[in-house]
Amino acid sequence: GIGYRGSIFPEWMLNLTTILPNLVHVELTLVMCNHLPSLGQLPKLQSLVIKSLPNVKGVGEVFVGGSKPFLKLRYLNIINMPNLERWLTTISTGDEVECMCVFPSLHHLKVSECPKLRFEPSLPECFLLEICACDEILLGQPKTPSQSHPMPTRRITIKYCELWSSGGYQLRLLTSFSSLKCLSITTCEGLSSWGESIEALTSLEVLELSFCAIPTCLGRITSLRRLSIEMCEIPCD
Repeated sequence: GIGYRGSIFPEWMLNLTTILPNLVHVELTLVMCNHLPSLGQLPKLQSLVIKSLPNVKGVGEVFVGGSKPFLKLRYLNIINMPNLERWLTTISTGDEVECMCVFPSLHHLKVSECPKLRFEPSLPECFLLEICACDEILLGQPKTPSQSHPMPTRRITIKYCELWSSGGYQLRLLTSFSSLKCLSITTCEGLSSWGESIEALTSLEVLELSFCAIPTCLGRITSLRRLSIEMCEIPCD
């Protein structure tokens, strides 16, 4: 783990791929720099935690560091980034049509307390996605079929988010994960506004709801095999 109060990373941090090529886990905590260092070319990196970097507003190609980034990264945890607004999840390959996925092997993505963050052009795919107190993420663009991934998202957990659906944006994003099997929602406002469009969750088999209002059209998710409801407001109509 690294805690650093300087505004610019030291020289050795800018050459980690050469100096420390065997790094498997990196944690950046309480760093005051405006940009993340280039970590995408670390050949053995499997786990990355980025926590409490208040000055970082965007993450893009400098962080990726070149072609074929993060080939072995399986776990990414982004915590308490209050001013982070934009994170690129694809990079250009030089071909105007093709783009390269930044996280090709990601298994678990956890994002919490990043209220302004949107992934561009879309959320990265991973087996398990956890979102906590990050309202803007759910208003991002849905994935397109061309953005394939060897490990499609099967489980999504959402906590402490605003889910008031203006034009069904959150549902459009969720349904773009065509292999989604399990959805868990805890302490989120606005779930009841999803209405009849909730039937678009055609692959969902497990739904877990806690401390939120239940949508009136819940029965339209015909693929459900297991339903868990805990301390929720149940509509009377």
